[in-house]
Amino acid sequence: MDRCRVLVVEDKASVLKLMATVLGNEYQVVPCSSGEEAIAEALRRPVDVVLTDIRMPGVSGFDVLQAMRSLSPAPVVVMMTAYANVPDAVTAIRSGAFDYVAKPLDADEIALAVARAVEHRRERELEPLPAVPRPDAAPEQLPDDGQSYRRAVEEARDQASRQYLIRLMTSFQGNVTRAARQAGMTRESLHRVLRKYGVQSERFSTPAAD
Repeated sequence: MDRCRVLVVEDKASVLKLMATVLGNEYQVVPCSSGEEAIAEALRRPVDVVLTDIRMPGVSGFDVLQAMRSLSPAPVVVMMTAYANVPDAVTAIRSGAFDYVAKPLDADEIALAVARAVEHRRERELEPLPAVPRPDAAPEQLPDDGQSYRRAVEEARDQASRQYLIRLMTSFQGNVTRAARQAGMTRESLHRVLRKYGVQSERFSTPAAD
């Protein structure tokens, strides 16, 4: 089975290197140093997930998002942004992005966000969705006020991550090694995010699970 193609769009070489390190063992990582390059690459060959910085010279992450949404099949888009610019990411969610990660980038959160995006991509192949994916909340369910919307998105993201981890551990009966393999994460990384989101693998285990 071919590995999922993850397009990483970032004008800083250090971030591209980090993404290759974090994701390269599990996914086919395609680095692009500009939005123009990313759009051209996606037009040449389909990609499954796009991880793009928002603020870049020339073609921005918003431009990349809109270009990806016009493709068929459309890849799942995760935005990267500085923490101070999280409102940009919230705007991107309104515009159809699946999720975002805030800088400084955390390797565990990157791996988790991409794992969720890949799962969503596979589910969408099985049952095409009529609407743009959101973090566990439809547009009409989220408040219009900027700060309230941001809080709602952040809470929905945390809840979506926790529910993903619960589904993962349920599927593998608490076996962290097998679950990590499915999620494209190291065992240690999965243990850390399980602790962060308060999911205890022991609750799902059988005597021989882990």
